[in-house]
Amino acid sequence: MTIDPPFLGQSFPITWLFDSRVYARAASDNHPPILYHYTDENGLRGIVSPPSWDIDHPGFGLAAQLWATDVRYMNDAKELLFGAERFVERFRAAAADASTPRKLADAMSRLADVFDETDVLRWNLRCFAACFSDSPDLVNQWQGYARTGGYAIGFPWDALAEQTYALHPAATAAGTTAQSVGLRKMGYDAPAADSLAASSIAGMRHAYSAEGSFVRSMIEDGSGGGLLYMASIVLSDLACVKHGAFQHEREWRLFALSEPGYPSKTRQSGVPYLEMAVNVDDADGSNPQTSPTIASLVVGPGHDQASRIVFARDLLAQRGHNPDVVVGYDGPYRG
Repeated sequence: MTIDPPFLGQSFPITWLFDSRVYARAASDNHPPILYHYTDENGLRGIVSPPSWDIDHPGFGLAAQLWATDVRYMNDAKELLFGAERFVERFRAAAADASTPRKLADAMSRLADVFDETDVLRWNLRCFAACFSDSPDLVNQWQGYARTGGYAIGFPWDALAEQTYALHPAATAAGTTAQSVGLRKMGYDAPAADSLAASSIAGMRHAYSAEGSFVRSMIEDGSGGGLLYMASIVLSDLACVKHGAFQHEREWRLFALSEPGYPSKTRQSGVPYLEMAVNVDDADGSNPQTSPTIASLVVGPGHDQASRIVFARDLLAQRGHNPDVVVGYDGPYRG
C-alpha cells in the first residue's frame, strides 16, 4: 500500500502542522553542547561559504548551508526497514485492541499496510535528514576521508535546534518557503524501535482523544489527510532508529518533513535533497541568533593536516566566523 497525496491544492504541506522542534525541546536539559557534521574539503566550502540561497533573506548572512537527503535514498534503506518491522507489529496489535476507537483502529491498520511494504520508495512519503555525531573524534569517519582529508564541523545545539530551517521549493504561493526542522538523537537496536513504536501509538491515541483535535477530524472525514500526517511522522521515527551495530556513530539527525507532490532539489546522482540554513538570524528580531554558527572545526588527520588547518582558518575568517575555533585532530589513527 502507498500513500496518495490528498491535498495537492492546499496552501502548504499538511505535515507542517506538526512542530518538529518538540524533540529538541524535550531534550533541553540533556543534550551535547555541540554536534559535529563530518565532510570533505568540498563539503566544507559549500557549507561555510554557500554559493547561493533559494531565498533572499538578510538573516542568512552567517548561516551555514547543509543538504538534507531524502531518507529513502540514504546509504542503506534497510535502516528504515529495521524499525518498520517493529512498528508494523505494534500497529496491528493496536488496531486489534478493542479499546482503540474504530476509525483510529482503521487508520493504524492502514499504517501497518503502508510500512509492511519492503520497497521504501513505494511508501510515497518524504522526510529529509542531515547527519551529525556528538563526537569529534570518530576514527571510522577519519578513515573514510583518509585520501582527501576530512573535517568535523561543530554546530552549537541552539543553532541547530532553534535557528535552522529547511527551504522547501514551491511549497506555498510565495514559492520557496522556510520551515523549522527537528533535531533527534538516534536510537539503536530493537528495544529502541519498540519504545519509539509504543510512543508513536500513545501519541496517536492522545491526539485522537483530544477535544477539537485536527488529527481526529482528518481521520474521521476519510480524506486521507490524517493518514498522510501520521505516516509522515512515523517515517521520521523510522529515520531515527538503527541496528545496534551502528551505535558507535553516536548519531543525531536534523530532519524536515515534506510530502509527495511537493518538489525538492536533486543531486547529479538523482538523489532528492533540501537545503537547510543553519543559524538564521531573523531580520525582525523575533528569533535572534544566540550562538555563533560554528563553535568548533576539527581538521582530520593526514600528511597535509597543517596546511589544511591554515586553509580552514582562512575560510572561516573570510566568511566572518571565528578562525580560532579551528583545531587539528591529534588522537590515535591508522590511515
